[in-house]
Amino acid sequence: MKIKKSHLRQIIQEEVSRTLSESADAKRSAATAAAIASIERQFGKGSVMSLNTGEALANTMRTQFGRADLEDLDSMVALHDELLEIGRNPSNAQANRRELSDSLIHRHPALNQSFIQFHLNRFLQIPESELSKVPSGAELKVEEIARREDLERHRREMPPEPFKIPKYGAWSRTVIDPETGEEKTIRGSGTHERWN
Repeated sequence: MKIKKSHLRQIIQEEVSRTLSESADAKRSAATAAAIASIERQFGKGSVMSLNTGEALANTMRTQFGRADLEDLDSMVALHDELLEIGRNPSNAQANRRELSDSLIHRHPALNQSFIQFHLNRFLQIPESELSKVPSGAELKVEEIARREDLERHRREMPPEPFKIPKYGAWSRTVIDPETGEEKTIRGSGTHERWN
């Protein structure tokens, strides 16, 4: 089998960059561990929060589900479950992230491209043991719908605040006339003697 020079050059560049990144990763992780140890000695255990934990990822995804429109929750569930599957498969850590993100973007066109790429990287960085702590997309959807229903119930149960006439300046307020049901605009000035 013949290989073109350009293809051979590309293979060599990929191998060299992989080797360099592996040695750089080892140095970087050793430096990071030393820095974390120093901070924990100075400020106490637990003063550094790792974002590569299942709990942190679950909280991030809860926030994302909270920001999504109700009609987009099903797409979010499907994407979340796919990301969990990808993250749990050890072969995906070495896979081409570009291909993975392109296939996810193709399957979920309603969701933002950078959103998908960002969360794909997050799911690939977290260890498999931590991903077991992340709830499924369906569980996150149920939590989010319950949260929204509680919020709506709270809004309905809370009476509106009574209108307070301001001390200074002019004011106007739109009210509904109880006899006719029509909207009326009431205007007035503040209660301070300067305005009366």
